[in-house]
Amino acid sequence: MRDPKRIEAIGRKFIDHWHEVPDWRLGQLMWNIIGYVTKRTGRDIFYIEDDELMLLIDEFFNGFSEID
Repeated sequence: MRDPKRIEAIGRKFIDHWHEVPDWRLGQLMWNIIGYVTKRTGRDIFYIEDDELMLLIDEFFNGFSEID
């Protein structure tokens, strides 16, 4: 079973980053992140584990690469 605490952590990260682009609607935020993750990894976001997704969200907003 996955750690339920991850839900709060990823939710907080999502909210914190959303404050960086407050003019984006929720759909825009999700679409941009999904597009980045798909392009960056070559995988569908459905198969990305939450810990990797959290790093990718940070990478998207910070513009640097931590995942190879």
